[in-house]
Amino acid sequence: MGQLQNFISFDLNKKSASKRIRNLYLCGYQSGYMMLQYKKIFHFLFLLVICMLFACSEEEPVKIYDSQIELATTRVQEGKPYFLLDNGKTIFPDKQLDYDLTDNQRVRILFSIVQEKPATFEVTATIHSLIFIQVLPIVPALQLSPEEEARLRNDSVGVESIWIGGHYLNFSFYIYADSKDHSINLLQTTSLENDTIRLEIRHNANGDFPAFRKRGIVSFNIKDLERHKPVVLAIKAETYSGKKVYYRNWGN
Repeated sequence: MGQLQNFISFDLNKKSASKRIRNLYLCGYQSGYMMLQYKKIFHFLFLLVICMLFACSEEEPVKIYDSQIELATTRVQEGKPYFLLDNGKTIFPDKQLDYDLTDNQRVRILFSIVQEKPATFEVTATIHSLIFIQVLPIVPALQLSPEEEARLRNDSVGVESIWIGGHYLNFSFYIYADSKDHSINLLQTTSLENDTIRLEIRHNANGDFPAFRKRGIVSFNIKDLERHKPVVLAIKAETYSGKKVYYRNWGN
């Protein structure tokens, strides 16, 4: 895709990209009977894994109902990783993690608090699992040629949630797909105007057949816009129910 190659967010169905698919927290399901059967199988496997991991352990069983799920940014100091949550808290693992982590990765972590220091926003926690979330830059639409912008397309996308955490704009979404590669991008369509910056979510379905519903999460790095705070981000999206604009206050 020439100059736009760096802006492509992820491949949904490419067999060789199975690791990327897993890291992007994607899942698909069919409607009706098959959807019900998949849910039953998933619940059974989930309970089985929990029993294998915790019930049969010689250590104290983990109380799953005490666990939390949060998005975080990784930090590494002297070879030891920890996590900075979007709410400002710092999570220090209570034991060594079996993950190859570097600075500034986005992850979704499942954890249980062991000890908390409210005065310093520091938490020691058991990390049960983590999933990597892809981080993408903003596409400067004003710097694209008409041909480049046209290649990004504007296919419909399902918006589940849009929120700001740290210097990231997080986007939880769903799409309908089958066997072709898809991409999600965020365009900046205007500079600062009346304390507002206009952005646009672009989904390229690549002509794929809408066979299955798939969900995903992506984090867009908006640190370059931080100098404009306080600012309103007006985010336009072509949803399955029509054009919509979502307004998010940042720094107000």
